[in-house]
Amino acid sequence: MQITKESTGNLTATLCIELEKADYEEKVNEKLREYRKKMKMPGFREGKVPLGVVNKMYGKAILAEEINEIISESLASHLEKENISLMASPLPNKEKQQTIDFDTQDRFAFYFDIAMRPELDPELETLEGVTLYEIEADEEKTQEYLQHILRRYGDLQDVDQATDSSLVRCAITQVDESGQPVPEGIQTSNVLSVDKISDEEIRKEFVGAEKEKTIVMDPMKAFDNNLAEVSSLLSIQREEVPEEPTLFSFAIESIKDLQPAKLDEKLMAEVFPSDGITTEEEFMARVRQDIVASYAREAEYKMVNEALKLLSERTTVELPDEFLKRWLIEGDESGSITMEEVEEGYEEYSQHLKLTLLRNSLYKKYQLTLHEEDYFDYVKVMLNMEVPEKEEQLESYNSTVESIVSNIKSNEKQHEQIRDRIMEGKLTRLVVDKVPHQKKQTTTGEFDQMVVEEQKEKETTTTTPEDHEER
Repeated sequence: MQITKESTGNLTATLCIELEKADYEEKVNEKLREYRKKMKMPGFREGKVPLGVVNKMYGKAILAEEINEIISESLASHLEKENISLMASPLPNKEKQQTIDFDTQDRFAFYFDIAMRPELDPELETLEGVTLYEIEADEEKTQEYLQHILRRYGDLQDVDQATDSSLVRCAITQVDESGQPVPEGIQTSNVLSVDKISDEEIRKEFVGAEKEKTIVMDPMKAFDNNLAEVSSLLSIQREEVPEEPTLFSFAIESIKDLQPAKLDEKLMAEVFPSDGITTEEEFMARVRQDIVASYAREAEYKMVNEALKLLSERTTVELPDEFLKRWLIEGDESGSITMEEVEEGYEEYSQHLKLTLLRNSLYKKYQLTLHEEDYFDYVKVMLNMEVPEKEEQLESYNSTVESIVSNIKSNEKQHEQIRDRIMEGKLTRLVVDKVPHQKKQTTTGEFDQMVVEEQKEKETTTTTPEDHEER
């Protein structure tokens, strides 16, 4: 086997992988012998079919399969050995690639175009003009947080009339245009939340309604064609939700409203059990402390984005643009994306990709790595799991944390999300520690307004293709 590399640009190259018969012959013969052991054919005992017959029937398919596997493994091994980091997966070079004939050839050459990741050396210590906001909880946010706590610890109580926030239990029956039950139609009993009804006219029918009142409506219209909401309400699978407008009667059986809890010593002990709070003043001070801590994380997140944006503006990042445009088109499994669409969104896509490259370069330069204990620390913080004081409880505690971490890792998508959050946290600490910044006092209301304005600015830009950089 021989692998050669031909440079085609500053960040692009073409790899040629050449295979001789000796590179694949033994693997192909081994696979043929495996087929032979399981093969049944009239006139021969199981496993005794002549190898030539097996080869004639399956040889070409096995040869193609083994060569594809060898090419894939060799390509990955070569990139690792040569320390080549790619921007995206390799693309077949259609101009150089000759037609393969497995019937007549015993030597093969495969050509792949690759795009290499640019080498970056970002400097956090030289950035200027970055702000870290120190945020004070204003009265409006404090009261909003307090009301949230009171509702969270409140109780559901039966009421006579529904409000726009009531939970209404109904006997639900599929009916025809005249309001009569449909034979063998859908029937169930379930609870709907009035404030989740999207259609204003239908929501008004429930507000003020009393027990035993029946409301006829189309739930798909009521919940703005939300399949998940409607299927859950009707206790059926999503695919069972009628495609055409369908009426259901909702006979109200009970109505419950959430009654907020009272701010007393019992609630204070429930909300902050370890603080020994006994007065309203102490409680409100603790509430403001929580708000400030929550906003401190938001302020750091804002500072990181500001620093990375500034770093991106000051760092020249060369990209293999033509390769990436081609990759976006050829990598689209649906085949629906066009060059015009790629060109239209490419500028923003490339800016997003540059930020990702800078992040990964910072991980590498400042040696931000993921350790096994990071998962355990993350779980403990996110679930607010305090280490038990008693040693006999420690084994059970550690076992619980290990089980949660194991479950996270068994779910690929969830694992990736948690891993990214952990690394984002490491990057945040790095930026706050390394980047020179000014501190500025503000309130929660002013900070919220800044975030809203920034979000509006983002919404005016075009959505970009998903970032596909290979990590």
